[in-house]
Amino acid sequence: MITLEYPSNGASVSLQTSIQKEFIKNSEKYLSGDLDIRSLREASPLFNDPSIPEKVTFTWRSETGNPTRIEISKKADFSHIFISETALNRFEAYNLESGTVYYWRVTSDTEESEVFSFTTMDLSPRFLFVEGTTTNIRDLGGYLTEEGRRIKQGRIIRGAELDTHMEISENGKKTMCEVLGIKTDLDLREEAIGVTLASPLGEGVKLIQIPLKAYTEYLAPENADNIVKIFEILSDENNYPVYFHCWGGADRTGSLAFTIEALLGLDEERLMLDYELTSICRYENTRRRSFESFAAMVEALRTMGSTWQERMTKFVVSCGVGAEQIKKLKKIMLEDSDR
Repeated sequence: MITLEYPSNGASVSLQTSIQKEFIKNSEKYLSGDLDIRSLREASPLFNDPSIPEKVTFTWRSETGNPTRIEISKKADFSHIFISETALNRFEAYNLESGTVYYWRVTSDTEESEVFSFTTMDLSPRFLFVEGTTTNIRDLGGYLTEEGRRIKQGRIIRGAELDTHMEISENGKKTMCEVLGIKTDLDLREEAIGVTLASPLGEGVKLIQIPLKAYTEYLAPENADNIVKIFEILSDENNYPVYFHCWGGADRTGSLAFTIEALLGLDEERLMLDYELTSICRYENTRRRSFESFAAMVEALRTMGSTWQERMTKFVVSCGVGAEQIKKLKKIMLEDSDR
């Protein structure tokens, strides 16, 4: 007999660590120096990296002692299995989606457990763990827009590079390709052109190199053509899921993430917080909304409208992005209504 233990049936499970929740609640104090952000980073149990999410630990008992396999699915009939792994009586899972009901069971050659369900808490952002590039990887999805629409999870992932100061492991590649299903590696690094010749994720992932500048240089006319090229990629659903990155996922990546999220309708506080969350990665890329270069970009954009969606729409249209591309991006990235 196989007996499931945890998560118990009907449990509610957090995917954010206590450190992440603490920073989100008190980010202003940490970034102003009233609270010690270095101590917050050092308190993280894994790689001293507070950007790594909370894992979900599954436990069960099997009286026969036979090899067992855990299966985790978002469908009660297990018609699509998210995770299927051989394990003795314990399994640790990362990168589940927030605000989602999951079903799990354990089987062996001779028996099958009952099915338990649990719900992950509806907390944004969704931090992600990818072995070998263990810092500052987040899903742009999960947030609720000002219009009350949810940004879809698992569509656009932001993060750091994969192949110079960090080198993704084989397990990390498996996470990216099999769990997250990445199809496009959108590399914003000018310095990688002629150096990175194929995606470190493997032949099945398309490498697209479109160098970007950050902040006020991001707004400069000479950056416009590359912004248009990026939105050509993002308006084609065949390219999804997309992983975009620069070196550390802070400045060039932060500028593009700000653009996408504003276009989708995120409010100002969440836009600022998502930018500032880079501050808790282990490379100490502290970023605050008052950072001079970021603040200058924000103030320049404020003149373009009364809401962030209006401002960013005017900006990308001025670069040459078409209204149809913006419409396609929203269709790809926004749920029809809240959960």
